[in-house]
Amino acid sequence: MRLLIVEDDTDVRDLLIELCEDEGYDADGAGSVAEATAALRARPYDLLILDLWLPDGSGSAVLRQLREVGSAVPAVVCSGWPDAVLRTRMFEAGADAVLEKPFSCTELIARIHALLRHPRPGAAAGRGGVGLSAD
Repeated sequence: MRLLIVEDDTDVRDLLIELCEDEGYDADGAGSVAEATAALRARPYDLLILDLWLPDGSGSAVLRQLREVGSAVPAVVCSGWPDAVLRTRMFEAGADAVLEKPFSCTELIARIHALLRHPRPGAAAGRGGVGLSAD
């Protein structure tokens, strides 16, 4: 299983990559919307971890792009804003889970396991799903 971790804080991103790799997942990192979009065009992913606030936009923009093209890849959105309205908007945009920063690594791993327990059609572009096109 391959995960894409989109987080602009390099230390946090590296920690999350290491955490996921320790759990047996392959993990790639991106630090911006542009890097995430390029990664999603280059290969399929089984799950995304998206920081909400990125230097060139919002993680929700990446999520909306995926949902607009029919991708069902599970997505966990992470945000430092403890706002119920914002969390609701993320679910409406297609998030499968929303975690408030700082979050427990144990909870993140549990959510990843739960979301990957039953793969969905369209969850990874290379496995019958839909990814982002180069258009």
